[in-house]
Amino acid sequence: MKIKVEYADGLRADKNVDRVPEVDDRFEDDLVENVTEYTPLREGYAAYVRLKKPPGERSE
Repeated sequence: MKIKVEYADGLRADKNVDRVPEVDDRFEDDLVENVTEYTPLREGYAAYVRLKKPPGERSE
């Protein structure tokens, strides 16, 4: 399924995943801060996922 991901630095990307991540899961070295699932799909996306840097790490 396709999701829209917003990284901690503000960049956005489309990703294909097997399952929608949950809040506080690790996703590509960051932590999931917020998940908005779309039922039915919205413009082909199953969810919008916002990421944050793990505690102790800085955005550059």
